[in-house]
Amino acid sequence: MPDANGITLEEAQNALVEAMTARSAFVGGAKGVKSYSYSTGGTTRNVQREDLKSLNDDILFWDAKVRQLSRGGIVVRGVTFLP
Repeated sequence: MPDANGITLEEAQNALVEAMTARSAFVGGAKGVKSYSYSTGGTTRNVQREDLKSLNDDILFWDAKVRQLSRGGIVVRGVTFLP
Protein backbone atom coordinates (compact mmCIF):
# COMPACT_ATOMS: atom_id res chain seq x y z
CA MET A 1 0.00 0.00 0.00
CA PRO A 2 1.50 3.39 -0.95
CA ASP A 3 2.02 6.17 1.56
CA ALA A 4 0.24 9.53 1.45
CA ASN A 5 2.62 10.68 -1.31
CA GLY A 6 2.02 7.56 -3.42
CA ILE A 7 5.39 5.96 -2.62
CA THR A 8 5.20 2.18 -2.57
CA LEU A 9 7.34 -0.17 -0.50
CA GLU A 10 9.08 -1.38 -3.66
CA GLU A 11 9.92 2.18 -4.73
CA ALA A 12 11.26 3.00 -1.26
CA GLN A 13 13.38 -0.17 -1.22
CA ASN A 14 14.79 0.62 -4.68
CA ALA A 15 15.59 4.20 -3.64
CA LEU A 16 17.36 2.93 -0.51
CA VAL A 17 19.47 0.51 -2.54
CA GLU A 18 20.37 3.25 -5.04
CA ALA A 19 21.44 5.66 -2.29
CA MET A 20 23.50 2.98 -0.55
CA THR A 21 25.15 2.04 -3.85
CA ALA A 22 26.05 5.69 -4.44
CA ARG A 23 27.60 5.96 -0.97
CA SER A 24 29.55 2.74 -1.57
CA ALA A 25 30.94 4.18 -4.80
CA PHE A 26 32.52 6.97 -2.77
CA VAL A 27 33.44 5.24 0.47
CA GLY A 28 34.58 1.79 -0.58
CA GLY A 29 34.30 1.87 -4.32
CA ALA A 30 36.66 2.53 -7.18
CA LYS A 31 39.41 5.07 -6.69
CA GLY A 32 38.95 8.37 -8.41
CA VAL A 33 35.14 8.39 -8.23
CA LYS A 34 34.26 12.06 -7.78
CA SER A 35 30.60 12.09 -8.81
CA TYR A 36 27.74 9.62 -9.04
CA SER A 37 24.19 9.75 -10.41
CA TYR A 38 21.34 7.77 -8.90
CA SER A 39 17.57 7.77 -8.88
CA THR A 40 15.40 7.93 -5.77
CA GLY A 41 11.64 8.17 -5.89
CA GLY A 42 11.56 9.21 -9.54
CA THR A 43 14.18 11.93 -9.07
CA THR A 44 17.70 11.61 -10.45
CA ARG A 45 20.40 13.07 -8.23
CA ASN A 46 23.96 13.89 -9.18
CA VAL A 47 26.16 13.87 -6.10
CA GLN A 48 29.78 14.74 -5.53
CA ARG A 49 32.10 13.23 -2.96
CA GLU A 50 31.49 16.37 -0.88
CA ASP A 51 27.78 15.47 -0.72
CA LEU A 52 28.27 12.45 1.56
CA LYS A 53 26.30 14.14 4.37
CA SER A 54 23.34 14.64 2.05
CA LEU A 55 23.69 11.08 0.79
CA ASN A 56 23.65 9.75 4.35
CA ASP A 57 20.51 11.82 5.01
CA ASP A 58 18.87 10.20 1.95
CA ILE A 59 19.77 6.76 3.26
CA LEU A 60 18.23 7.52 6.66
CA PHE A 61 15.08 8.91 5.00
CA TRP A 62 14.58 5.92 2.70
CA ASP A 63 15.38 3.44 5.47
CA ALA A 64 12.69 5.05 7.66
CA LYS A 65 10.26 5.03 4.72
CA VAL A 66 10.90 1.31 4.08
CA ARG A 67 10.34 0.55 7.76
CA GLN A 68 7.14 2.60 7.81
CA LEU A 69 5.72 0.96 4.69
CA SER A 70 6.80 -2.52 5.84
CA ARG A 71 4.66 -2.30 8.95
CA GLY A 72 1.68 -0.90 7.07
CA GLY A 73 1.46 2.63 8.43
CA ILE A 74 2.70 5.09 11.00
CA VAL A 75 2.61 3.88 14.61
CA VAL A 76 2.02 6.58 17.22
CA ARG A 77 1.50 5.56 20.85
CA GLY A 78 0.40 2.10 19.83
CA VAL A 79 -2.10 3.29 17.21
CA THR A 80 -1.56 2.49 13.55
CA PHE A 81 -2.60 5.12 11.02
CA LEU A 82 -2.97 3.78 7.51
CA PRO A 83 -2.33 6.15 4.60
